[in-house]
Amino acid sequence: MAGGATARGVDWNSETAQELRFSQLIKVIDPERPFSLLDYGCGYGALAAYLLRLGYPLEYYAGYDILESILIKAREGVANQPGWLFMLWLVLAGLERFLVEFLRAKDDRFIGALTLAQVISLSIVAVGVAGMMRTRNAAPEPAAA
Repeated sequence: MAGGATARGVDWNSETAQELRFSQLIKVIDPERPFSLLDYGCGYGALAAYLLRLGYPLEYYAGYDILESILIKAREGVANQPGWLFMLWLVLAGLERFLVEFLRAKDDRFIGALTLAQVISLSIVAVGVAGMMRTRNAAPEPAAA
């Protein structure tokens, strides 16, 4: 990930923008009662760190990121062809980026209701799908002796 485990590294404009989103998300949490958090799309776990920094009584935290878990599953199945796993990553990363854009506080619409990042994301998804179909239909690799 470009930029590493930072707000910019996971495509927020800044740490301030990331924390603004977090401040909106935590409005549903009672800061006086201990709670657990299941964080899908956790990235590098910034929300948990934010909550702890504010002194919230977080008892249990489980963070999951879709790309890692799906890529591991893909390795167990049909990802035997060279390039297939990368194409799957393109599809998933493109979809994740497309959906994240709906949550961002920016208003930079490019085509209708879509942002430039969403248009690019859909293009990446299309390339990934085409690549998956192409690599899946390729002749299987010979087994190592």
